[in-house]
Amino acid sequence: MKLDTLKPVHGWRAFFGEVGVVVLGVLLALGAQQVAQQIQIRSDGREFRRTIDREVGMNVYALDLQASQFGCGRRRLAELARWLDQSRSMPTAPAIYPQAPFYSSPYLSAWNSRDAETYRHLPADIRQKYAMFYDDIDNQYDLAKAELAAWGSLRGFSEPGPMSLEDRRTLRAAIIHISSLIDTGGENIAATKQLAHDLGVKTVVPEDLSQAAIKKALTCRSVLRPNG
Repeated sequence: MKLDTLKPVHGWRAFFGEVGVVVLGVLLALGAQQVAQQIQIRSDGREFRRTIDREVGMNVYALDLQASQFGCGRRRLAELARWLDQSRSMPTAPAIYPQAPFYSSPYLSAWNSRDAETYRHLPADIRQKYAMFYDDIDNQYDLAKAELAAWGSLRGFSEPGPMSLEDRRTLRAAIIHISSLIDTGGENIAATKQLAHDLGVKTVVPEDLSQAAIKKALTCRSVLRPNG
């Protein structure tokens, strides 16, 4: 039995023309979808950077506030060291005023709630700088907490009275420890701020920091209580 060859109703030219139109339509639809996705990705990326850059800017302000207190800390340590050097002949020690510097907690909400897909589409060097910045912020906060604890360890000397050799050794060790923390913090802050500069971020004053807190942070007083 002989079968007739299958042929399109309107011929092969019309058939392939119709197929081509369908294929072209599918390709255009896929291309339009990809374009829309890229536009959305870029939009999400810009919004993410606006949000995260504001938080980075607030952290930069907090770092500046920390750094502005390092000079006072060094002066107070020098004052304490001079007194310690000169006090061996003194029968009693004056009261020490171990005021710790003011450090605010780091701002992390935007970074911790970032969308992984949006973050993944940022340029690799930008992702790396953001990650390094927040690693540095964590390190600096650890240094700040260690400095606060070191100053706090001197509260036992807030009452005047005789000092033993062990007391003197404790004070000397605290002076050295706090000085080392301040030096390390200064180096860390400089590197962290450079990352923010590379990202093009400007300083932002946090809304939750009151002027009273800032004024208190910038007030430097003697480490020895008057009339102690």
